[in-house]
Amino acid sequence: MKIPGRLKAAAFASAIAAAAMLSLPATAANADVYTHTDMVRCYHVVADEACVEIFANSTYSGSQVWINGSVHCYLSYNALLGSNEQHLDWCGVGGGNGTATLNIGINWTDAFEGASIPYLYERIDIPASGSETCTSWGSNGTYWEVQLWSNYYFVCNWPGGGSPHGAPPDG
Repeated sequence: MKIPGRLKAAAFASAIAAAAMLSLPATAANADVYTHTDMVRCYHVVADEACVEIFANSTYSGSQVWINGSVHCYLSYNALLGSNEQHLDWCGVGGGNGTATLNIGINWTDAFEGASIPYLYERIDIPASGSETCTSWGSNGTYWEVQLWSNYYFVCNWPGGGSPHGAPPDG
């Protein structure tokens, strides 16, 4: 029996899709736990405050965690000056996608009224298994005009969609 060309293509596509599904880890195909990790990191410069936000949604099993979508990063808008004096240099997955710990990060430069402050960064390790204890590290020094660092908020593996804390403050 001869199979028409378009049916061959459909059968081939179905076979490829089935093979792709079989090659995925069973936990990824069955993962039904979605969480939100979000950090707003602020630094105080002279008489002002500037903040960056990094967040991601993830899916996890007992031993692996996957990025769900992409990492999102935002720089604070300076309402007083009507401008954004920060420059986003990088935002994304730093490694570990599909392993026990997913690393996300942001790099930025600040040009707050004077010398540019380069090489600012923040990283978050999101653990598999749904633990609400993320590890974070990054810029924390009091150099140039930076006087103090603080977390406006930091939530790790919050179940459900969206942020539990709302938008970050304006700088």
